Amino acid sequence: MPPTNLEDWQRSAASLWAKYAAPFCAAYILTLIVYSYLFTTIILTSHTFPNVWVRPYPSNTTLVEGRWFSDIIRQLIGVGGVQAFQMAVSAALQIVNGFLFASLLRVDNRFYVFLIAAFLSLHPAVLDYYAYTSDHIIFVAGDTLILLGVLALDRTADRKVGVPLAALCFMLALATYGPKVALIGVLLLIWCVQSALQENRNDFRFLAADRFLPAAVSFAAALIAYALSTKLTATQASEFRAHVNDLNAALRQLRAAYSEVFQDFV
Repeated sequence: MPPTNLEDWQRSAASLWAKYAAPFCAAYILTLIVYSYLFTTIILTSHTFPNVWVRPYPSNTTLVEGRWFSDIIRQLIGVGGVQAFQMAVSAALQIVNGFLFASLLRVDNRFYVFLIAAFLSLHPAVLDYYAYTSDHIIFVAGDTLILLGVLALDRTADRKVGVPLAALCFMLALATYGPKVALIGVLLLIWCVQSALQENRNDFRFLAADRFLPAAVSFAAALIAYALSTKLTATQASEFRAHVNDLNAALRQLRAAYSEVFQDFV
């Protein structure tokens, strides 16, 4: 049963703290050790000084790039980017994302929960999240929204409630950063396949109705809603920068990307 009053919320919070405090602290200390230079050193790039400017609202992030929810998050966290603070908060939130992912996989063992959180926090790909100081928290919060959306599908008994909640979370994640569409697709695929592996069900028609259909509907609804929102918010010309390309451009970039990977790693 979900908490219904203040005392229930307090008991739930105490229970969560008792369960996750040790894995959280261990993962955070490990992140601090491995990425200490991001916590303590000012990384000088072409974005260092622009990131600490007080930006107007809406900024070019909304008007040009269509990332209107990232603009809202930036306003909530103080508009400018203080690198040490951004890193401290985003590292903590990334560990929470690890806990959410463990919950999605139904992993309860605290040591395994720690390993999942540590892996997500220390994976080299995460370094890309910390390339621009004003976006540290925004990029990680986008992942949080996606995980919450998949959990809404997984834990909400009524699909009429779960699917709209998931679509809303996915749309907000896309409005933080368009390429999050790839993570949405991967996590939805994991969620769909997970039921077949855990429940040993061989009836594909049942799986399609039970998980693939809600996943597809929520994903499509989020894409449509985000596309419509950009029509209202991205009102200035993007020149050579855009997150949405036509099909031919997407296929060309797909071929170029895999060709580059093949050359670098094979």
